Amino acid sequence: MEKTSISLLQLHKILGYLAFTSTVVPLGRTFLPQLYNMQLYFPPGSGYHRRRISNDACKDLAWWTEALTHAPQRSIVLQTREIICTWSDAASTKGLGV
Repeated sequence: MEKTSISLLQLHKILGYLAFTSTVVPLGRTFLPQLYNMQLYFPPGSGYHRRRISNDACKDLAWWTEALTHAPQRSIVLQTREIICTWSDAASTKGLGV
């Protein structure tokens, strides 16, 4: 966040990480287009050429910095389910006991 310019390779690394992370962070994809638009202003084949970070992209990066400090909303950790008790009729004459 303290940098004022970025290279295309650094931008690709950041975008790859944020695109992967956006599956977990709610509204994450909303704050990626300005960063993708920055790629358009790099000359072709200039991976190390540096460009200034736009104000809009800086705001999006600030949002991402704030969002990544909090715990994610989705998790692969299994959540415990509440116990549901069921009862059935034990009548054998009508076949209702299941």
